Amino acid sequence: MKLFMHAASPIRFEVDAYETHPRLKATCRTVKPDFAAVMLPLPGSVQPPDVRFASTDEALRLTVAWAGTTDDITWPATGARVPTVRRHP
Repeated sequence: MKLFMHAASPIRFEVDAYETHPRLKATCRTVKPDFAAVMLPLPGSVQPPDVRFASTDEALRLTVAWAGTTDDITWPATGARVPTVRRHP
């Protein structure tokens, strides 16, 4: 399992528990956190992708580059903030 996280300010990670289960807690202190996370359950034979986040005044963009294809997910900074997803071979 790979976890990639992004926020508008530094993220502080802690491990605590919920009942008897471990839980990862991520805290970001800012007015507009623009928090994004990607969890990838990867079989042992799958090479992890290159994951990058880029923030601008217009949008938050997530790029996941797999072997042979790239996924781009873009969240506009204003309006309904509905993301667009594009796959490039």
